[in-house]
Amino acid sequence: MARDNDKSPNGMWPHYARLEKALAQLETRWDSALSRVSQHDRLTVGPDRCERSFWTRQVLRADRAGADRCVIVYRIDKPGCPLPALRILRGCQLAKEVRDQAAGLIVAELQFERPLQRGEMAVTEFELHHRPPRPLATFYERVLRHPTREYVVEVEFASAALPASCEQYLASESDDIADNSRPVALDRSQRAHAVILDAKPCRYGLRWMWPEPEVRSRRRRVPSRQ
Repeated sequence: MARDNDKSPNGMWPHYARLEKALAQLETRWDSALSRVSQHDRLTVGPDRCERSFWTRQVLRADRAGADRCVIVYRIDKPGCPLPALRILRGCQLAKEVRDQAAGLIVAELQFERPLQRGEMAVTEFELHHRPPRPLATFYERVLRHPTREYVVEVEFASAALPASCEQYLASESDDIADNSRPVALDRSQRAHAVILDAKPCRYGLRWMWPEPEVRSRRRRVPSRQ
């Protein structure tokens, strides 16, 4: 997920007009009636340094009876790349999906297995799989639109393509530049992760630098004398 200079009035959403148009086609009335208890994202990066897949699990609590769906938004950094395929894993079914290839947007309405009672929770999981040509991965960012008790982000790198450095960052909804950052080390499984608790609306994520390609020096061949 990425951002650019076409921001919403609150500074968080790129392509805001196109996002609004997509959201208008979905049932969004229950979105404000769901508290975000937990959100866990995992991005998988392939040996070609490109995004392969994205997995997410969210735990939502109904603040009033009747909530039966939620809305998800996903945007790729390279709008020219094919949009990924959405696959539902558990806890919900795909009610409606709006895809905007030009803006790199996927907006989907996920319907729970049944309407929730007040205070009841729903757990949903889904995946997105990229098709070639896949977008180059240099960061992953989650725009938290609502207060979230726990947010976890992971990036899993292929052993053949490890970053030179990685850091987590946090920016408020009005900041253009995310400079609140600190280094993150990879674990033995080549994963970087970061956690934020009791998060207010913000942008939070991981970004990394790829090592420069090695330049092999060529020895000048001196012709032999005859």
